[in-house]
Amino acid sequence: MDVPDGPPFDLLLSRLRALGDPTRLRIVQLIGQSDPDHPQARPDAGSTPPISISAELGLTQPTISHHMKVLIEVGLITSEKKGTKVYYSLNPDGFRDLTTFFEPLATPCTEPDLP
Repeated sequence: MDVPDGPPFDLLLSRLRALGDPTRLRIVQLIGQSDPDHPQARPDAGSTPPISISAELGLTQPTISHHMKVLIEVGLITSEKKGTKVYYSLNPDGFRDLTTFFEPLATPCTEPDLP
């Protein structure tokens, strides 16, 4: 089987590597749960203040900043600064690319008709 290469495949690999870290995967989950437009959002997500990822995970702010930088660089999350706070959200396009790649692999194989 030939493995594709080039920019789109390199980006896919970067995103998978980013999500391969347990802390970053948990961060993505927390952001998704705090986004009122996300299907897995908590029912009160729209009325709650932005989550404190640092407090939720028990990690220092520099550690969280490092992980956020990686997730932003690969296009999985976006950030928006409002005053002194930074609000993070999932980037649907980044996850759509992952879904587009893996969705055909999730389709069950069919047995060929045998004579």
